[in-house]
Amino acid sequence: MAFSQDYYSAPQSLNVLRRVDSRAQFQTQTAWVNLNNGGGVQYAASYGIDSGAWGTQINYSSQSDANTASYRITLMDPVFIQTMKHWYGGHRAMQFRVSVSTNGFSDLTEIVAWTNTTGDGPFEYMIATNAMYIQMDFLGTTPAQYLILQEVRAFAGAGAQIPL
Repeated sequence: MAFSQDYYSAPQSLNVLRRVDSRAQFQTQTAWVNLNNGGGVQYAASYGIDSGAWGTQINYSSQSDANTASYRITLMDPVFIQTMKHWYGGHRAMQFRVSVSTNGFSDLTEIVAWTNTTGDGPFEYMIATNAMYIQMDFLGTTPAQYLILQEVRAFAGAGAQIPL
């Protein structure tokens, strides 16, 4: 007997970063890398995709336009991502960029060039490509030495076939 695969009927409304398996465990992995200037993780990287009211936070030794951090997201399968958006929780990066890959973090393609931020967002941008590995790079912190990434969301295109 052949197995029939069921798919999400409206993938453009599905935040692919929050997909869960049959046991309701997260399939998406997150990590902070490339921290400088004494930067340390205050609230877990996973809060950036399932934050509720928290968000993920980096604390630096001081406010600086040279503070750096990269937020890495690994999906369980490659998926066509049409759009992404993110916002900050009162303390933001001065600039961000987004790169993606289906092969790993050593083979990233820049999709969103360095972009200046004003306010906490949300910042929405087109990805329009397949991705399994997503890296968001951040530069500078304002108004203080903190970077609070409130939430990141990614949405598939209307024709994407994403298993239930």
